[in-house]
Amino acid sequence: MRSLRIPLALALFLGIAASSAAAGRAPLDERIFAGKARGEDASFLVVLRDEADLSAAAAISDRVARVRFVYEALSAQAEVSQAALRARLSALGVTFQPFFLVNMIEVRAPREVAEELALHPEVSSIAANREASLSAAPDDRGGREAPLESRAAAAVEPNLAKIRAPEVWARGFTGQGIVVAIADTGFAWEHPALKPHYRGSNGAAAVHDYNWHDAVHDAAGGVPGSDGRQRRQPAA
Repeated sequence: MRSLRIPLALALFLGIAASSAAAGRAPLDERIFAGKARGEDASFLVVLRDEADLSAAAAISDRVARVRFVYEALSAQAEVSQAALRARLSALGVTFQPFFLVNMIEVRAPREVAEELALHPEVSSIAANREASLSAAPDDRGGREAPLESRAAAAVEPNLAKIRAPEVWARGFTGQGIVVAIADTGFAWEHPALKPHYRGSNGAAAVHDYNWHDAVHDAAGGVPGSDGRQRRQPAA
């Protein structure tokens, strides 16, 4: 029988996790306080075990009602499960910010506070709050970096570059006057990236007749939305 070899790093991680569980303490990411002096604050994430039950959302057909259900369920779960921790953090006088999409609290405090929070049974882990940046790439002239927003508006999507669409555009073929119809479950034609190209919109008002059609729910017309307006499939 062939022996199973576990990488050293994984073995060490499993050993730390096992010892933490045995000690009744949630794992604490050592990178949080790396290079910090004793008593110096650091930002870290207190992740809780409890998760909201969102299974009932699948049975809610109305999108607005479904989104409201998910929001309320996540918010309520966070309020209840974080109550004791928030009270303790307030008593300690440390800075914190609760979240509900992920049931966690961002805390800025020294290591002693993180170690105390790791002992609470409702805490799953003390995770590093690592910084992430969205850097802008240099412009075509190789000069200063262009703002992310302008890059997003002017960028060529990878799939378009793969089919060499820019080469076709350079020859003067831009698709002007051609109507592109999309068969889908629907999308928000009001989106800034779609609205200027939607055939039913002139920039100030929209006419959905023969531009937006719902062939699933009502073949003769649109389906009333939550605001009473008709919902139809757009043609771009």
